[in-house]
Amino acid sequence: MSEEQQNESVSSESQPSESGSTAAFFAVLFYVIAVGLAFFGIYIGFKELGYKDGIVGGDAYNYIIFAGRGSIIIGVAIVAAIIGLGIQIYCHFLFLSKNLIYKAEHKI
Repeated sequence: MSEEQQNESVSSESQPSESGSTAAFFAVLFYVIAVGLAFFGIYIGFKELGYKDGIVGGDAYNYIIFAGRGSIIIGVAIVAAIIGLGIQIYCHFLFLSKNLIYKAEHKI
């Protein structure tokens, strides 16, 4: 193998993979979704109820229902954050394994 071919193979192997950057994009996307849902859940849980917002006749029941809805939305935000964290961990281990394979092949 000539030196020029080696340089081309090294430069193509050292570039980040397409799947790694796509996974990192989805990790950031899930974090943004988690933050948005968390704020929306807090808004739903603590919003001031008016007459048109009432679901049932009693105010106390309405506050309980809206607090439950806010808790569910915040729970979904936590799940989205955990999925984003899982994708980020996957990207980290993918990067480490590619570096270890590269070092083993080139004996660095």
